[in-house]
Amino acid sequence: MINGLSTEQLEQFDSDGYLIVHDVFSEDDLAPLINDITEATTEKAVELHQEGKLKSIPNNKAIDAYLKEIAEIDGQASAEITQHLYNTLQYGYKSKGLFNIVSHRKFLSMLESILGPEIISSVLLLRPKLPTRLEVKEHYPGVVGMHQDQGYFSKHCDNDLIVTCWIPMVEATEENGCLVVCPGAVSYTHLRAHETEADLVCRLLLE
Repeated sequence: MINGLSTEQLEQFDSDGYLIVHDVFSEDDLAPLINDITEATTEKAVELHQEGKLKSIPNNKAIDAYLKEIAEIDGQASAEITQHLYNTLQYGYKSKGLFNIVSHRKFLSMLESILGPEIISSVLLLRPKLPTRLEVKEHYPGVVGMHQDQGYFSKHCDNDLIVTCWIPMVEATEENGCLVVCPGAVSYTHLRAHETEADLVCRLLLE
């Protein structure tokens, strides 16, 4: 039997609105998705190189370095690769590695502790994030303003519990860009996506 979340973890989730859980996935669990990302990135880089849109292809295929090195060579090429990753890996049925993550038994057991046995996955997103200095501004910025994910859903969803799970594929630190949360913001009213009020509420909470 796979255990879900503990009583203490559930209490923190109810109070703070978020929860950090370590070691849900092993390296072997993540490897298929990382391979899918690497394969799709390399495939598009080779295509752009053959079309003369990318001067050279980096030798380093590591997931935390490859797209960054391409962006340093040509920002527009990296933007096209990012779009390609969105198109080919965005949803689980297009990536077996991504589907394996969202159907992982330990992961689902923890979600069941919060949601109950009936779990519906409405959105599966892959978000390649480049350092701010390498961004092509009109394409998927690395820094996203403070917001509530609930604000992106229709208003009729406001009374339903929707859980967002963020799973970094690389080491996530303050230096290289990590998720920032506002403890207790769950008790505030729902705010529509990226409204000024959301930034203000989160800034006050962080202070």
